[in-house]
Amino acid sequence: MPGIPVALLRNATLFAAFGSMYFEITFMSDVEHRQQFFAPIIDEVERALAVRAVYLAER
Repeated sequence: MPGIPVALLRNATLFAAFGSMYFEITFMSDVEHRQQFFAPIIDEVERALAVRAVYLAER
């Protein structure tokens, strides 16, 4: 990219990597955080599986 120093891009990549590692470690170790973040997703998956089970049972 013209006009952007390579060192700036390397630093941005490094900070993004550390940020994503922090995010992953926090969600793997903090149960409350994980439940708060994943609860809506898990509810939707459970609902979809329940609907599928009813569909297969009625089929």
